Amino acid sequence: MEKKKTNKRVLYSSITFGILILFAMGIYAYGTFSPSTFGHTWDEVSPPTGCVAEQFLKWTGSAWSCASRGLNLWTQKASYPGTGGLHMFGFNIGTKGYAGGGINQGGTVLYASYEYNPSTNAWTQKASFPTSAAPLKYSFSIGSKGYVIGVTYSSTPYVASYYLYEYNPSTNAWTQKAKFPVTGTGSTLNYYGFAFSIGDKGYFGLGKSFYEYDPTTNAWTQKASFAGAEASQLNYFSVGDKGYVGGGITSQYATMQPTFYEYDPTTNAWTQKASYPLSSAYGQFSFPVSEKGYAGCGLYTYEKRVWEYS
Repeated sequence: MEKKKTNKRVLYSSITFGILILFAMGIYAYGTFSPSTFGHTWDEVSPPTGCVAEQFLKWTGSAWSCASRGLNLWTQKASYPGTGGLHMFGFNIGTKGYAGGGINQGGTVLYASYEYNPSTNAWTQKASFPTSAAPLKYSFSIGSKGYVIGVTYSSTPYVASYYLYEYNPSTNAWTQKAKFPVTGTGSTLNYYGFAFSIGDKGYFGLGKSFYEYDPTTNAWTQKASFAGAEASQLNYFSVGDKGYVGGGITSQYATMQPTFYEYDPTTNAWTQKASYPLSSAYGQFSFPVSEKGYAGCGLYTYEKRVWEYS
């Protein structure tokens, strides 16, 4: 019996001694080698403090980092170089974006237009919009051409008539095209509209009414009504086979709204999406480039910031 007790004491002593040796080796290794080759420091494993909304923590193998889902996010880009104003137009042709027009703080109509290159994050001035009509923000692109709605007014009665203008970047020139068949009166007068293109068709909404433009026949066809609330000074663009409309103001001097909607022509349905981040301004320009949308400028502070939607 005494021999068994002695064997157990030897076994326990050996195990304890082995644990002490391993512990000592660990302390020595930590003091000898850098954290990059042995273990991790607290700075490496502690979570970062710079994460923003919609981001999540991601372990890179050596440290935590802030990561984005890659969708439904906005990123600020180069400011518009011209005079920021209300009701600016915007469209894309290929890999470039185009913006211009609007009304400045003093109420003067602006005709200048600019080209945006996302690969260099830079703007270049282009040919001005024709002065035969005031350019509005209703615009879209089809193929290698851009289209902008211009407006003229009659005084008796007071009615807004809309004309379509085409921009050709290869010649840097504007050409007047088909007149829009609906006039603006009452709540739809002037700025209760939006426009974008999907495939080889253009789309223009005025109030709740929504129309399709076919450049091959130069004709407008009425489509399903806009599902959101009537609003003026909306943002709008298309990405892939979907159209996006949002922001704006529901009535004069009312609270500005940041809500955003997606239109799917295959289902003829509207779905609410992520809100526009700059709810303190309206009357912005907007356009898509590749798989992203861009919007910026506008009232109240005559903004010059530009945002990216993905």
